[in-house]
Amino acid sequence: MEELSFVSCNIHKGLGFGNLRFTLPRIKQALIAWAPDVVCLQEVQGLQQPRRQLPASWGWQSQVAYLASDVFPFVAYEPNAWRARSHHGNAILTRLPLQRCTNVDLSLSRWERRGLLHAVLELPDTGAPLHVISTHLNLQARHRKRQLALIRAYLEAEVPAGDSIILAGDFNDWRRRAAAGLAADLSEAFVTLHGQPARTFPSFLPMLRLDRVYARNLEAVHAMHHPRHASAWFSDHAALAVRLRLPAATAPVLKRVEQPGQTRGHILLP
Repeated sequence: MEELSFVSCNIHKGLGFGNLRFTLPRIKQALIAWAPDVVCLQEVQGLQQPRRQLPASWGWQSQVAYLASDVFPFVAYEPNAWRARSHHGNAILTRLPLQRCTNVDLSLSRWERRGLLHAVLELPDTGAPLHVISTHLNLQARHRKRQLALIRAYLEAEVPAGDSIILAGDFNDWRRRAAAGLAADLSEAFVTLHGQPARTFPSFLPMLRLDRVYARNLEAVHAMHHPRHASAWFSDHAALAVRLRLPAATAPVLKRVEQPGQTRGHILLP
């Protein structure tokens, strides 16, 4: 049976801990080195205004387009939060063909604009669907409870029961209550393999278990958070890396897309 490699991270708008350093080039270097098949990102900017941490040459370049170029042929992005001259939200970067994507507004406060980005990918050879969801939940527990209920209802309504799912992101779940709000058939990769969610925040000395990687109809075979020397210099959250075994009925021979000369089939949503 074949495996799929997956990474999830809140990249903190391309700034290191404390907003002191522009780290997007290092994030891209890490993604190239880790070579995942699918990536879920949170707090990524689709439109970024010039700021003091950025090199003058950066201009108005999209973080999403920059991270995807020459690495990931298919991209989905939707903003959830808008500023006067910028916006940010969730993104999914992938080497697998992207069939369609949907953004769901989970915002419950004007101060925390949150969303759920759902991409339907196509597994090679078989064409079986893989539903990948990148999300970012609120800081307040009562809001997270409502958002988890919205996610559960959305999955029940929009994803066929037999399809495979990866649901990942920044759940802000230091109280470890997220699982109670989701369907029982979703298994968290780190809980399955290590007995508890990964410590991911702050990245330079991870203490809080904020981030999650849930899956359905996929078997977690490896799960780790990238160590401090690999994560602390590019975000305030540690990145999660998981390998998932595909179901026997749909396991394809995954054909990696070797870094093409340009991004093909690039879907960048406004």
